[in-house]
Amino acid sequence: MTVPMPGANPSLITIAVVHADELVRAGARNLLNPETGFEVVFAGTRLDEVALGVATKQVPVPQVVLVHWAMPLTPVEEALHRWRKQQPTVPVVVVGELGVRNVQRAVEAGVYGVLPCNVCGQELHLALRTVAQGGIHGNEAMRHQLRRGLRGAGKRAVGEVPALTARQAEVLHWMCQSKGYTCKEIAEKMNCRERTVQTHRTALFKKLNVTKETAAVAEAYRRGLVS
Repeated sequence: MTVPMPGANPSLITIAVVHADELVRAGARNLLNPETGFEVVFAGTRLDEVALGVATKQVPVPQVVLVHWAMPLTPVEEALHRWRKQQPTVPVVVVGELGVRNVQRAVEAGVYGVLPCNVCGQELHLALRTVAQGGIHGNEAMRHQLRRGLRGAGKRAVGEVPALTARQAEVLHWMCQSKGYTCKEIAEKMNCRERTVQTHRTALFKKLNVTKETAAVAEAYRRGLVS
């Protein structure tokens, strides 16, 4: 059953929760409450229901969508691609099994965060805040699986490794950290302006032939640009 939630409080990070299990949806609403800085504005079973609710103005546009990365994966991937076309500025975090191929498929689908099913509340909060601020998030288990999967797939041609400037390599390093730093946070670490980081980020995307940060991170691991 789909349960649209009340209008969002502007001071809170608004979340749409998509999961087939009503008990899990209730648990997410319990964890993502105003006391923790969040408001669940929608809880339902399908991502397309969120899109319909937003399109008909029955649901406020969420800042982040939390989706169960469930089997079979193909319908979830297709829904994610539809969501990206309809709401390209609203990122998605998925919660599911951390098999190597599953992580790769999630990254390829353009998600901004991947979390295991047994994620604790503290990490869930961190991931959603990071993604809401424009970063990406994946815990160490996810990063390990992604590195192992991309490096171990020697059957795939790596292609030419692009030459990066020292500053581009530094930006890439911070992009690939498990915390998922935002451009502002990277600028603070590099002691430069946020706009400078954004310029290097754009150049990296062009060299790696990608358009999203999640894809840039995956491509960086695949080409051995980070360790």
